[in-house]
Amino acid sequence: MIDASHASVHRWVHALKGVVSRVPRRERRLVAMDETKLKIRGRQVFVWAAIDVDSKELLAVYASYYRSHINTLAFLRKVLDACTNKKPLVLVDGGPWYPWPLDRMGIRWLHVTFGYRNAIERFFRTLKGRGRGASTTTSRRTGWRTSNRSWTSSCSGTTT
Repeated sequence: MIDASHASVHRWVHALKGVVSRVPRRERRLVAMDETKLKIRGRQVFVWAAIDVDSKELLAVYASYYRSHINTLAFLRKVLDACTNKKPLVLVDGGPWYPWPLDRMGIRWLHVTFGYRNAIERFFRTLKGRGRGASTTTSRRTGWRTSNRSWTSSCSGTTT
């Protein structure tokens, strides 16, 4: 877990929202989704993300205070907004909050620990590494914007 301020996470979510909003809707073959814990002022927050395994595009980002079936359903709706086929094969880890929502929505899914899920794990490593460095290098708002712009560009594959 990383220790970050609420404002920092708020800025990250808004920056990532811009990256995700540029993802074109299209048919998706494989989608890897996962969640990770962040600690914000002593409170645990879960950040969910989904990546198209073939194109490595970040499809959706979602934050919640809990990790439950309801949160999974809400996040799945966001993920499916980036898919025209609405039924991609979804790759998940062994979290008990995944099977029921995926089955309920009629989505094919597969429990995978390594391999195709590497892209989503890499995204979270980057996010957590960014958070650790952000506490010291982004105390001024303009510095955060500059460093975050290059970070979000690297996530989306664009340059600024």
